[in-house]
Amino acid sequence: MKIASFRTVWGGVRRLITTWLNEDFSYRNGFELHYTSIPRKIIAEKYIENSDRDLFDYKFWCFDGKVEYIEFLSGRNTDGLKEAIYDTNWQKQDFIYHSVLDNKIAPRPANLDLMIKLAEKLSQGFIHVRVDFYDVNNRIYFGEMTFTPSSGADVWIPKEANLRVGQLINLKSPKKDQL
Repeated sequence: MKIASFRTVWGGVRRLITTWLNEDFSYRNGFELHYTSIPRKIIAEKYIENSDRDLFDYKFWCFDGKVEYIEFLSGRNTDGLKEAIYDTNWQKQDFIYHSVLDNKIAPRPANLDLMIKLAEKLSQGFIHVRVDFYDVNNRIYFGEMTFTPSSGADVWIPKEANLRVGQLINLKSPKKDQL
């Protein structure tokens, strides 16, 4: 078996990075226009996973600086990505966002209260933002903050949840710094 040289591999990586840096992601999967003016960067992060090769992904749906729902994703590296939505008391909800429903109830993470506190701190001043964390062997890692999950194009299942979640967005009197 022939092993590619470092120069060959690095050349392919450089071409891929150059492609990413030249792409305007504000139009790639929808209309995330806020990405247009952000300088493009490549960030290399440390690879993380739980001891069982899974990666527990917690996505905190925040409205006016308050966590309302937690989207929990698991199985990404093991038996296929599954999702469940929980409230802040870790009660499983009757809807999901866009993935395959995880029928089992996940154990309440030991760091849940701290992750909620951090998500609420980070989401202050925003009408809506999703704050993501990973919990790897009881250690919290920050993932991202996103204002347009899936470009706003995914659908809640069942469809009635679209209204339920949408009603959490308060546009009646946004503060000047929230616009």
